[in-house]
Amino acid sequence: MWEPVLDGKNGVKILSNKLNRAAVGSIDRPEGKQLTLNGWPLYYFHKDKLLGQTAGYGVGNVWFAIAPNGKKAARCP
Repeated sequence: MWEPVLDGKNGVKILSNKLNRAAVGSIDRPEGKQLTLNGWPLYYFHKDKLLGQTAGYGVGNVWFAIAPNGKKAARCP
């Protein structure tokens, strides 16, 4: 359901100019390096295929989008 956001050959390009790039890091996983923001590991919802899709927001009252400041983002419309 939720997949880790991995840094690697396919790469993840940070497009936000609001993001403090010093807050971006990674942790080691068997599959490779998982990106973190302010120490929080980043995941994506498998049904969200395009930027801006938020089908996974609030699933189980546990999974939420993250804002550029590393805090829980408000739900997108």
